[in-house]
Amino acid sequence: MSKGDDDEKATLWTWQEDHDLALLIIKKGNQPKLDWVSSKPAVRLGERVFAVSGQGGAGASITQGNVSDVFARGIQHTAPVGPAYRGAPLVNSDSQVVGVASADYAPLGFAPGTVTYAVPIASTCDRILRCPSGNAGGPGQRGG
Repeated sequence: MSKGDDDEKATLWTWQEDHDLALLIIKKGNQPKLDWVSSKPAVRLGERVFAVSGQGGAGASITQGNVSDVFARGIQHTAPVGPAYRGAPLVNSDSQVVGVASADYAPLGFAPGTVTYAVPIASTCDRILRCPSGNAGGPGQRGG
């Protein structure tokens, strides 16, 4: 959620429990937009990534890490994901969203907190959004 009034209300649009994803809608227009990565693979081993939060004294905060593993269901990375970063975009050095940061997503069964994964951005098109042309990259319709 963006920096703002703590009383700001959000509406749950849809969720996907097995991916630890939820789409929340806030009634606040003209927010900055980040592009989703369009290359395949979205990230490579060793690539630097950043978890971005809309909270912080300067209006935002960021943590940095590296990609440790990449597979269809997850991006293992070393960027710290504290409470302010859960559900935050995981971006590459070009500010393109490559995944959604999670502290609880465990696609390989490791205990949460021991290994950190992000849900690949293309996976948000599975059920959270029906992306235009089946590609991640823009607003879509509610997933099913």
